[in-house]
Formats: sequence, structure tokens, C-alpha cells
Amino acid sequence: MNPPNSSTFVAETVERESSWLRPALEREGAPEEEVDHCLATAVLVRGVMNAIPVPAQAETESCEVAVGEMKDQLLGRGDEPVQAPWYLKVGQRMRHVFTLNKKR
Repeated sequence: MNPPNSSTFVAETVERESSWLRPALEREGAPEEEVDHCLATAVLVRGVMNAIPVPAQAETESCEVAVGEMKDQLLGRGDEPVQAPWYLKVGQRMRHVFTLNKKR
């Protein structure tokens, strides 16, 4: 989708973003100055996102790559020995010190 090159694009984007963003920020009690800054940021982000050309198969390809990475990580879990985090080791030693290795 090519971004429109007309001056109406900004006005239309401000109107679209303002319809949901302004009420949400006002409910949160944001000052008017902050609402205006957030609205300007939302319009800028929307414009940038519309300006970036996205290939037709980009979503499918990125999903396939992510699923492949997750499978690799899942299958590779058993290869490395698992070590307890440092705080569990400290807790275990502190329990030993304070109970003097007494069984309950």
C-alpha cells in the first residue's frame, strides 16, 4: 500500500487516531498537552507504518521462521545440563547454615 501524497492524509490520520486515543487518555486523566503529544506521535507512527512496503508473503515467512526457531529451541533443551539459578543455590546454603543440616 502506497502512502497518499495529499495534505488530507495528515488530517484524516489525526481524525482516525483521535477517535480512540483522545478518549482513552482523557479517561486516564492525562493533561491536554500530553494528549496532543501522544496524538502527534500516533500520527507519525501511522504515517511511517504506511510508508514501509511490506511484501505479500512477509507475515507467512516470519511465522515459519519463528516456529522453526521455537522447534529448534525445544528440541535442543535436553542437550545441555540444567543448572539451578544462583539464588536457589544461595537459599539452599542458607537453609543448611540456619538449620545446621537438621532434618525436619
